Amino acid sequence: MQDIILTNKSLKKNQIDVTEINAGKKKEGSEPKTFPVPFALEKNNENIIINSNKAKNASKEKIIEKAKQKGGNDKKLNELVIKQKPIGSELNQLLRMYQNREFVEAEKFAVLLSERFPNHPFSWKVLGAVFQQTGRINESLIPAQKSVHLSPKDPAAHFNLGITLKELGRLEEAEASYKQAIAIKPNYAEAHNNLGNTLKELGRLDEAEASYKQAIAIKPNYPEAHNNLGNTLKELGRLDEAEASYKQAIAIKPDFAEAQSNLGVTLQELGRFDEAEASYKQAIAIKPDFAEAQSNLGVTLQELGRFEESVAINQQAFVNRTGISPVGDYALAPAVTDIFFELTNKCNFHCSFCPSDSQERLLGSMDLELIKKLYEENADKKISKIVQLHLMGEPTLHPDLIEILKFGSLKNVETNLTTNISTLGKKNVSKILDTLYGTVTASHMTPTEETYHIRGAVGISWDRYISNLRLLVTEYMKRLAEGNATKNNIDIRVMVTQDTASNVSIIESAKEAGAILKEWNDFVAEAEHQLGMTPYERKDHNAADLVRDNNCTSTTYSLQHGITLTFWRAFTFANTRVSNEFDLETTRQSSYCHHPFSHVGVLWNGDVTLCCLDHDGKLKVGNVRDSSIETVIQSDAAQKLRASMLGEYPLPSICQTCQQRPAKRKNP
Repeated sequence: MQDIILTNKSLKKNQIDVTEINAGKKKEGSEPKTFPVPFALEKNNENIIINSNKAKNASKEKIIEKAKQKGGNDKKLNELVIKQKPIGSELNQLLRMYQNREFVEAEKFAVLLSERFPNHPFSWKVLGAVFQQTGRINESLIPAQKSVHLSPKDPAAHFNLGITLKELGRLEEAEASYKQAIAIKPNYAEAHNNLGNTLKELGRLDEAEASYKQAIAIKPNYPEAHNNLGNTLKELGRLDEAEASYKQAIAIKPDFAEAQSNLGVTLQELGRFDEAEASYKQAIAIKPDFAEAQSNLGVTLQELGRFEESVAINQQAFVNRTGISPVGDYALAPAVTDIFFELTNKCNFHCSFCPSDSQERLLGSMDLELIKKLYEENADKKISKIVQLHLMGEPTLHPDLIEILKFGSLKNVETNLTTNISTLGKKNVSKILDTLYGTVTASHMTPTEETYHIRGAVGISWDRYISNLRLLVTEYMKRLAEGNATKNNIDIRVMVTQDTASNVSIIESAKEAGAILKEWNDFVAEAEHQLGMTPYERKDHNAADLVRDNNCTSTTYSLQHGITLTFWRAFTFANTRVSNEFDLETTRQSSYCHHPFSHVGVLWNGDVTLCCLDHDGKLKVGNVRDSSIETVIQSDAAQKLRASMLGEYPLPSICQTCQQRPAKRKNP
């Protein structure tokens, strides 16, 4: 299932990125971070040559040097050196270079001034800003620290240091810097906003909410703070309030594309798909190359059953996100939304609803070096925002799982680890939570002891199975309670078979779904009590139609920060798992399928299929062992498969079966 993207979600995280004031550089959903001048500068139209010295300063320097040679008083000479500062025209020139984004020249001049006047803070401040602008975050730290040291009562210096520390992942130190800026200047709205961003990333959502509200109290027409508040309220599960915050941001700044997209995400989660579509389209009208909004619109169009429109918008998103130009007919171009790396096709469960035991291909596990190669390419080209470590098999059985998760985190690629929970003992849970950047999708498809038999004859009891899942949730909540920053989240996925042709019966009504939601609401509430956590606002399990008549691919409810429960509409794995109460009927109208456009599945042996339901690799279009993902998905074989969806070639047999319509057999 394609993920929706919240603009400015932290990686973990939005793993939307949070809007932040950034040093003269526009980020999506943000205004520039500001590195304010520490004192007023008079305008000067004189052009200053970087390597020239003004006579006035040159004379001072010569006088001091001669005095040193003649054995002048060291204390007085040091005082003179400390008091030296650039003349106004030099400072103006440096400022103009920075504001005009002439970063190479600004860096040279800032270095020159910092060497001549090492105790003057302005050149250090600009030098740190230049390093920020040019992506040299590590190098920006020393100038930012120097600026604070030389000007400890300058709130902007502490603010700028906070920005650098946050980008370096030193969140507690960033928090301290922002708080120091606020202590000096209590009405510093931007510092309150950035403090909120840091607290949000630390998982302290209640404090983040308070910081954003303080920023808004100081500066009511602050659209970025309203947007950030909306992101936080959304993570807190308060969707109606989040909607109001996004709308306020848009009212202040009508061309705020990121707020429009975030509003769309919230409306989609509220099940208001038509309104979500309108919000995404408005975001794209404002910012035509906005890949995240285009991807989110694609999700909504899929939910509305408009698959060809969904593919068309995702083709645009793919080009904007990756920069990869289509080869040949644009109508046959990739529209990738989901990429799957099958670590192994071996599984220790034998679920009735899954074709794992019916595989005809060899069983095996992907080589570690191939996995790293795939992560490298996805990171470099942004083929998909999230890597799904699944297609067939149980990925936690791979012997190098933890190293794989570490590598994905190192490459800054979000990873979705879908697991049947069987191996999640205490030691394994801790390792996964320590290393995974992304989501643990706990496949809790059979959520009751009565339905657990559907998983087949397995070597783990129901009590052990449910204990593993509770352990995962509890260990995660302990980290939240301790204030530790988290870079992952948990989604508990439950299958809903109501009004489907599935060969199993699990959740068949909203009432049954309500019982499952109550169970997890109660469990998390008790854990909150035991851990001394602030109670979290959760969905009422008695609410009407929790699964929306099971007409949506999924419906998600928040249990706690970073923990969700998703009711997932059952599917029949390309009609290989259809109830014997149904017959399959051929229909010409259903020949189109979006999967060959939007899916890329790399099987454990390197074969590439363009459908996540192709459990036996029948739709192979290439192999990545001696090629690249980009080359394979643009290949003639890939385009021919997509062309078959448009009626230009006969459908492959697996697609013909999948496209048949299950029709319930009528009683004689």
